[in-house]
Amino acid sequence: MPKQTTNQLSDTALRKAHPKAKPYKLFDGRGLFVLVQPNGSKYFRWKYHIDGKEKVLALGVYPATSLADARWQRLEAEQQLAKAVQGKPGALDPAEHRRRQRAESRERRRAAEQDATRTFQKAAEGWMRTQHWVGKHARD
Repeated sequence: MPKQTTNQLSDTALRKAHPKAKPYKLFDGRGLFVLVQPNGSKYFRWKYHIDGKEKVLALGVYPATSLADARWQRLEAEQQLAKAVQGKPGALDPAEHRRRQRAESRERRRAAEQDATRTFQKAAEGWMRTQHWVGKHARD
């Protein structure tokens, strides 16, 4: 069985990675790699397999996401994948898990916006009830 190496990359190697004519990868180990694009952008990706299919999970953009953060995210995703493979209840494929988290976050944000609108509407209606205006002014 081949030896799995980890933590092959360093921050210095990432900083010195210059763009080439075609995208290329710098591997860190255990499926984590950095995709260096021709425009110079560097993306952390994690390649994994589930149900016989290869998938790639985006972990962030360098330097906004540090190498240590990307490794930590990979570790969390590996744990999520291990739970999904074992068939534990509520465990999801890491990509599906992230999709659901984002959908829930959007839903919470949408609900908060609606609550803010309703709160303003209620306050405005309450204020209107306290005013003693004549016909046209009240309609306006």
